[in-house]
Amino acid sequence: MTTLAKSRAIFSAILVLSLIRCARAAQNWPKELGMHRAVVRVDRYAPVVSVRVPWRTLQPRGPVVVDAATGKPVANVVIIDVQPEQGDIAFEPFTGPGDYHVYYRVPYPEEPKPDKAWLEKNNLTPGEVRNGDWRKLPTAKFIGLEAASAYDAFTAMERVASRAETEKMLAKDSDRPYLLFPEDRKNPIRMLDAIPEHWAKLGPSNSFEGITSRGEFYMFQIGVYAARMALEDLHVSFEDLKPQGTSDSPIPATVMRCFNKNGTDWKGRAFTKVLFTGKEKVRPLWIGIPIPKDARPGVYEGNVTITVKGVGPSEVHVRLHVGEQVLDDAGDADLWRHARLRWLDSTIALDEEPTQPFTPVKIDGAAVRCLGRELVLGTEGLPAEIRSFFSPDNMKVLEEGKPLLDGPVRMVLQSVGGVAPFSGGSLKLTLRGPGAAVWESSSTAGDLSLRCDGLLEFDGYGELQLAVTAQRTTSIDDIRVEIPLRREAIPYMMGLGVNGGFRPRRHDWKWDPARLQDSVWLGDVNGGVRWQLLDDKYQRPLVGETFKPIVMPASWQNEGKGGVRISEEAEGRVLLCAFSGPRTIQAGQTLHFNMTLMLTPFKTLDMATHWGTRYYQEAAKYIAPDDAASRGVNVVNVHQGNDLNPYINYPFLTVEGLKKYVKEMHARGIKTKIYYTIRELSTRVYEMWALRSLDGEIFLDGPPGRGHAWMQDHLVSGYTPAWTAVLPDGDLDTSINTTALSRWHNYYLEGLNWLARNIEIDGLYLDGIGYNRDVMKRVRKVLDRGRPGSLLDWHNGNEFQPRYGLTSPANQYMEAIPYINRVWLGEMYDYGESPEYYLIEISGIPFGVMGEMINGNAWRGPVYGMLSRMGWSWGINDPRANLKLWDQFGIGESQMIGYWVPTCPVKPDHPSVRATVYRRNKRALIAMANWSDKPVQCRLTIDFAALGIDPAKARIRVGVIEGMQGEAVYKADDAVPIAGSQGLQVILEETP
Repeated sequence: MTTLAKSRAIFSAILVLSLIRCARAAQNWPKELGMHRAVVRVDRYAPVVSVRVPWRTLQPRGPVVVDAATGKPVANVVIIDVQPEQGDIAFEPFTGPGDYHVYYRVPYPEEPKPDKAWLEKNNLTPGEVRNGDWRKLPTAKFIGLEAASAYDAFTAMERVASRAETEKMLAKDSDRPYLLFPEDRKNPIRMLDAIPEHWAKLGPSNSFEGITSRGEFYMFQIGVYAARMALEDLHVSFEDLKPQGTSDSPIPATVMRCFNKNGTDWKGRAFTKVLFTGKEKVRPLWIGIPIPKDARPGVYEGNVTITVKGVGPSEVHVRLHVGEQVLDDAGDADLWRHARLRWLDSTIALDEEPTQPFTPVKIDGAAVRCLGRELVLGTEGLPAEIRSFFSPDNMKVLEEGKPLLDGPVRMVLQSVGGVAPFSGGSLKLTLRGPGAAVWESSSTAGDLSLRCDGLLEFDGYGELQLAVTAQRTTSIDDIRVEIPLRREAIPYMMGLGVNGGFRPRRHDWKWDPARLQDSVWLGDVNGGVRWQLLDDKYQRPLVGETFKPIVMPASWQNEGKGGVRISEEAEGRVLLCAFSGPRTIQAGQTLHFNMTLMLTPFKTLDMATHWGTRYYQEAAKYIAPDDAASRGVNVVNVHQGNDLNPYINYPFLTVEGLKKYVKEMHARGIKTKIYYTIRELSTRVYEMWALRSLDGEIFLDGPPGRGHAWMQDHLVSGYTPAWTAVLPDGDLDTSINTTALSRWHNYYLEGLNWLARNIEIDGLYLDGIGYNRDVMKRVRKVLDRGRPGSLLDWHNGNEFQPRYGLTSPANQYMEAIPYINRVWLGEMYDYGESPEYYLIEISGIPFGVMGEMINGNAWRGPVYGMLSRMGWSWGINDPRANLKLWDQFGIGESQMIGYWVPTCPVKPDHPSVRATVYRRNKRALIAMANWSDKPVQCRLTIDFAALGIDPAKARIRVGVIEGMQGEAVYKADDAVPIAGSQGLQVILEETP
């Protein structure tokens, strides 16, 4: 290494070591006073002492003085002067000589209120104190700085340079508007509003020297300090790194990248950012260089050039020492290398291949077919017919389809001249690949033209991008889309402010920015469509603790004039009308009336997997392998907040323990999945400072001064606090919100791939879904390819509440359901709601997936094949007793026939009771539930022939479920008693 590089490295190391000595372990730390303090020592009694604390921190808050021996706060404190580099205070050492703690990063400090008599007695009026008289006071000795933990401690990169040190440095470079500070990856640049002490003392540099390995994705930083002016349109360019002393091939400039300037988004689209840096601000630039595995060991040199608008270029000469070692994983195993940052630009699993169990899309004339569904297009590109081929019980795909539409979908123009549909189109339909069909068409209505670009993918998701352009300025009364539906095909509805259940005869809805509502599902268990209204500026909304409503689509919403009307009409038709209201469209203006549609169900119900999958999950705990095996568990979810997976959505800091646990579970035939998703991210994320340097691309911006003390101390600004979890050792894991869609999703997918292949996790437990269907498809592919047989289960709380925008999760996240194996919808759900609410909102059945409850109604759940989950249930909701009855019956070999199936062979005679049949040869388990709060007597009308049971020998036997029902026997035509809000599970069989 060069002499300069060595001196910079040695200086940083000495500074870090000195800080480590200062940041001693502390016991009984009062966290409400912040995570940082200075230790000062009073050698002999004095009524008042002064002390200077060299804290070197941005925005010192406080200070608060506490007697170290007793933990009692000192009331008489006078703040003399507070600066980022140091603070001068005077205080009364009221317990006498000894150590005192000065807390200088108090989250919510109050102005000291010393006793007036004490001030007067010691001549400490504020004016005199600030005029220099305080220098005559006896002094306390500064001993050192402490932090509550090593995690809380400030690093060398956070020790603020004083104003004098900064000015002295600048005097040496008086003609340079900005200065460059190359930094090793082990010292991430943390401060954006000031430079660290060692930068000021060593000065800027135009050279960087590093040590790397063959095959490594080498990372380093260049800090750009806008010393004298704001910097606009900053660019980074590279030249080849040439090997010294040989004629071997260089490392080409084309493979190098600056993550702050360029990237690849979650859809594989390349982008370039405009970088701006305010005056006296710091711009970290993270540079990545992939070192070829076959590179000859030795020294490679070249330049990185920084250019700024209106300023001449500056160069950093890079000198890399490439060693003999070869890294097969590019350095991913060692987080300190930051090699995983290349994951931000990953395109893993971005392809057109369908996932299981879906089949390739096919085209036949104007018809597009995917698994169990068909969309026939009209000449304008809008649906003319939609058919579902799923059986009424959604167990198989039939030859004959069920029509959902009662006529073609039309886009209509209404003006003074009357009503006219867009017409005259010419459809062009093609396959984009095995996973999607695309089409286009152009049509007209009056002086308006319509361009339709459509898409249908293998899972039943479709898009209609409808662009309306005015040839001349036109005033109209309305532009609307009319969707005629068959009434008998759509008995249920969910969305646009309506909870899942029976469809009302009429529903009128208007756009509301305070509500997360832009879509509606209409259908039945074996056929339906979700329609969503949006425009070309659609942004996926944030849902959860930080609710961010949708951006109103200007076309549909039209300043509050737009809305949706759903109404029953004559001759068995229901009309869904999405209107936009009157407006004037200027000549050449284009409005985007885009729509998405999802054809449901997405797949047949996989009952064999459902009955054979026995989950176990605890909050912030995990079950021992032998205990899991003894309970009959075969899938375990390792939640967040324990020592195996402690940190929120960042499982990479404890992988050795997790790997050992997974291996032990696999030895017992138990699949092991983990909590790992996106929306919030632990502040323990190793790449925190590189991600923060991306200007709000990853972290959701928000006002400063909020959240846990760590965020206020270290991040300062540019974040929004999310939820906090208590770890097993009593420490806290804090998190911040991530943006709705970003490059972090690429990193997440690569992380998932790494976990599947290296830790051999068997899938994910998704607590909420923090990504759209583009990412969800990739998640499914990554798991299927990296760990075949992986499972995805999705949990969500009920978001049909004002603080979440009054939206139903099953509707809001429907785009993800094709890739889910099981839904687990609970928390804030009303398990006392109607049977239709259970079916549509909770069960997952209309969408081709089975579900579980969170301590729901233990009698009603089995009507939908649902129980509560082991480990997250108690009392009668512990599913083990119920599972014992099911296993004795042999439910895994049965056929589920829900009450919603017209041919269900058992029908109760009481209107408050629903009954679902699990049919086996000459036996049937009947799950009945009473939706009345009063006890009822219920007789069953039974189709014995359909069940293969001799009615003369038939009996109803109540199976034992401990804590729920005892054994009893009834004749087949007896009235069976069912308690209010409860149920009964009986076995219909022939008498032995």
